[in-house]
Amino acid sequence: MKNISEESNRVLLQRAIGAVKAGDHEEAQFLLEWLLMRDITREQRVQTLYLLATIQADPAHKRRYLHEALALDPWHPEARRALAQLEGRLDPDDIIDPNQPTSAENAAPAAHPSEARRFVCIQCGGQLAFLPQGTKLHCAHCGHTVSLLQALDEGAAVEERDFFVDLVTRRGHTSATRARTFTCHTCGATYLSETLSLAFTCPYCHSAYVAEQEETRDIVPPEGVIPMHLSANEAEHAIRAWLTAQKMKSVAHVEPPHGVYLPVWTFDIGGVLIYTYRIVRTRNDDEIGFWNSGLGGPTEEIVRSEWPVLADDIPVLATHSLPADLAPCVRTFDFRGVQPFASEYLAGWPAETYAIPPADASIVARSATLTHERQRLERQVKVSNTLSAIEGFHVDSSRMYVEAFKLVLVPFWLSRYTLRTHTTPFMVVVNGQNGRVCGQTPRTFGNWRKRLRRWLGL
Repeated sequence: MKNISEESNRVLLQRAIGAVKAGDHEEAQFLLEWLLMRDITREQRVQTLYLLATIQADPAHKRRYLHEALALDPWHPEARRALAQLEGRLDPDDIIDPNQPTSAENAAPAAHPSEARRFVCIQCGGQLAFLPQGTKLHCAHCGHTVSLLQALDEGAAVEERDFFVDLVTRRGHTSATRARTFTCHTCGATYLSETLSLAFTCPYCHSAYVAEQEETRDIVPPEGVIPMHLSANEAEHAIRAWLTAQKMKSVAHVEPPHGVYLPVWTFDIGGVLIYTYRIVRTRNDDEIGFWNSGLGGPTEEIVRSEWPVLADDIPVLATHSLPADLAPCVRTFDFRGVQPFASEYLAGWPAETYAIPPADASIVARSATLTHERQRLERQVKVSNTLSAIEGFHVDSSRMYVEAFKLVLVPFWLSRYTLRTHTTPFMVVVNGQNGRVCGQTPRTFGNWRKRLRRWLGL
């Protein structure tokens, strides 16, 4: 009987959808209200309530159905977008409709469809390329290497337009604008020309320029900025204190720090993780509390539930100018201190433009959020089932969405130091908001410690 009822509900919902598409609102209203009185799944109930909202002429009725749908599924993208439009928070002309993709007639034909697929490094946002053997993908920026299957499993494949199609729940829409930029011919870093003085020295390679030759390009303008709070003297003091803490006794030279604003994408990620696992109990009776002696064998229970995700301002450095091992330094900023962007904050400071597009950066942010939330979830499951074995733990992230993103400029002080025992300089960066320092150290130090511990048998 249950299977018959489920099939009947499915048929009724299909008939209701057909009536909505045909414009027969009276028939659709009857079928959808009938469905609400039946024993239907949560997903079917959410879809029924959303469809009812779409056919209502009265805004009050439309809002009521949307609220009921979102009460069951707070992350339903179409319902959230419809409610935002109803409340005037989104203009229908300013958002991207995933149901209206680019027409194939207007799209340029692709000679080789496989060439449209790119792979993005989930560590740094760089582009993955196949190694000569053709079986693995390698990131030239941070050295991350994965197999093709692993890259697909990690969600590293992305087409640039897919990101904007998927962002149906974001709270706003930012379009590209024309801006004057200047590119350093030595290291390739690109800066906003409006922030440069006539005589300009690149903070990365120290090449001197007279900013006469500029180019105009389409870029997403910054929405926020974290003002510089640290002076050059304070930054240099922080660097020397860091070197002392790292026990760098053979420092030969420390370059004066150079201030620069670097671009960072921040993402708000929400939704739910759907997780399943098996609980294997080896006791006959929990109330008696003695171990199973073989009578009846162990029992299994399959658990399926949801874990809410609410991640705010996940930062991803939007340039490859910093070495890959220093990119995580953007996490040391407090993004609650972001101010609305005003060019006055950048007066006299070089400000680099972004080189990593938001589509690629979103892969990094989503992967980092998924890893963090999965670890929290696994710990919670283990704590809740201390007397049972957990098997087959699986997490489905298909309902974890990027809700919103913005481009923020953050202040850094950049410097390099050299050692008497090394000719290669090592980079140090200082957070211009709070003075926290991140820096490179000679790898030989770490290798020497590992060899000593191995020799001592530790």
